[in-house]
Order: sequence, then C-alpha cells, then structure tokens
Amino acid sequence: MIRPSYEPRVLVLGGNSTKWSARDMPHMKNTMNGIEAWAFTFWGDYCGYKNAKDTDIANYDIIIANTNFDRFPEYLRLRDKVSHNALWIALIEGSGSDYIRPNPTLKKVLDAADIINCINKYTLSLLRSITTTRVEYLGIPYPAETIRELSVPIHERRREVLLCQPLTSRWNDYYVARALGIEYYGFEHLLSRKLKLLWHNFKKYRSFVNKNAGFDKVRRLYNDPTIRIEPVTNLSRVFDITSKSLIWLNLDDRYTWGRNVLDAAALQIPIISTRSTGHAEDFFPATMVVDEFDIDGAISLGKRLLSDEEFYRSVVDIPLEKFDHLSHETMKKTLLSWL
Repeated sequence: MIRPSYEPRVLVLGGNSTKWSARDMPHMKNTMNGIEAWAFTFWGDYCGYKNAKDTDIANYDIIIANTNFDRFPEYLRLRDKVSHNALWIALIEGSGSDYIRPNPTLKKVLDAADIINCINKYTLSLLRSITTTRVEYLGIPYPAETIRELSVPIHERRREVLLCQPLTSRWNDYYVARALGIEYYGFEHLLSRKLKLLWHNFKKYRSFVNKNAGFDKVRRLYNDPTIRIEPVTNLSRVFDITSKSLIWLNLDDRYTWGRNVLDAAALQIPIISTRSTGHAEDFFPATMVVDEFDIDGAISLGKRLLSDEEFYRSVVDIPLEKFDHLSHETMKKTLLSWL
C-alpha cells in the first residue's frame, strides 16, 4: 500500500529506446503529452523496454508499463522482477482495436497488472471482459497552462489551415483544406541517417540517406505545388508554426489520446475532428464530424468558421478550468487513490 504522504519512486516503461530522469530535464514537463508525461507527474524515470535491466525494476514502487504488443515478452519478464510491495500499472496507449482479436498472451499481459489505465474510454467494457484486473479510464497528464501561454490572438492568426497528421499518413484532411480557399500545409518527417533506420527509410521512402525523401514523396503523392510542407521537429518549433494557424483539421480514423485536439483546445484554435478522440466530444462538439469520411461535413464546418466570426469565437471559448481533470496533480491524486 502506498501511503498518501509518501512520494513513490516511479518508472515509466515504453517503446522508445531511451533512458532518462524527469529531474534532469524539468522544462520538458511544459510540453510533454506522450506516456512519458507520467514520469514528470512523479518526477520519476523513463526507460525503453530495450534499455531496461532486471535489476533496475526492483528499485521502484510503481511501474507504469506501456502495453506495446511487440514488447510483451519484455513486459512479462520485467513484471516478475518488481519488488514485493511494488505496483504494476499497465497503460494501454493505442486505439484498442488490436485487443478485439483473440490473443491468450494479451490476456496474460493484462492479468499480470495490478491496475490497467486505458486512454480509450470506449474500450472499458471490452477490457473488463477480457481480464479480471481493475480497468479504469484515466489517460495521460496534459500541461494545458503552459500550452495556453503560446496562444496567438485571433486577429494575428494566418488565414491558413493545418493538416494535423504527417502528410504521407492520410489525405482526407487535404481534400477538405483544398476546398476552403485558403493556404494549407502539413508536416512530414526528415529522414534520420541513423544506421538502425536505414532499412526503414528505404522501405518507406525508397531512399537510404536523402533526408528530404519524405518531402519528395509528398510531392509525388499529392501532385499539388500549392501545399506547404514543414519538417517535423521539436515541439517548441512546431507550436511556433501551428499556433498561428486559423483552423486545424484532424479527420482521424484511429482512436488516440488526442494530442492534436488537446493542443487546439489549449491554443484556442478550432479543430475539425472526429469521434476518434474522446476529447473532441468534450472540447469541440460543434466542430466534430461523423467520421473520417465526412468530407462534405468538414468542408461545411470549415467554411462556417471562416465566414462566421461569432461561431468561431464560440468554438474556441475554452476556459483553462476545463482541463483541470487532465493536470498532473489531479491525475496523480486519482491514480494514487486507486492503490
């Protein structure tokens, strides 16, 4: 049992092959919204499954482990190495669609946890049917106050629309943006020249070392010289660009925790989104379309945002208090109350 007055030692396990302590990079708490954010909630540590050693695990009171399907062997091995009084919290970060298919190993992974925290509220009944472990919808902490500081006044924003996902990942957003009659842009990755990524680069971009191969692929796929392509880079630089846009488009077909929707809400920029994030229902019900195929509905909403200032302002009138349940402190209290 974790005593309320005791600050537990927390380790977050994930797929990124890095290892660090939140105390060594406190500034990252201001923008972090991946599973790594939990490390900053407790000023704990993050470690990739590939970097985790059996002896490390025994040093922590709480382990928050991302349930990456390709890391199930490491997940189960490390689960057996926790100290007697430690707690193992499984974090289901993805959409949950993989959990529909029969998989005895998956059930073993879920049953091995003391508590399961899922980001998709629609999966609760399925997960509770699969496992006897307690399953709750909590998610990932979000730094709304510091993101709100980056907000640009409406009258200073550019008449442009952001396509939220990397441009090679989907193009339904593009067909909406093209119909709005204003500038549109999106992001694409520059190729990393790290040795371990060379084969991945070739399979996806047909190039080993051309760092602009992603941009070249976008130009081939879209054949549209008017689309602006920005390089995926650090969040500070990304926000410097995206915070100035008038509208965002996020016709997502996957259920995600909703970084794009939460960022738009914090920046007070209207985002046309789908039900694929629970946050769209909470923060942008007036600009939520039926699904990722509703191009006509999204175009209609986009044109209304451009022509109806009163509607635009009503959509982005989002007080910071609406984010209270997502703050580090609130989520920390909620999680500890379960233990």
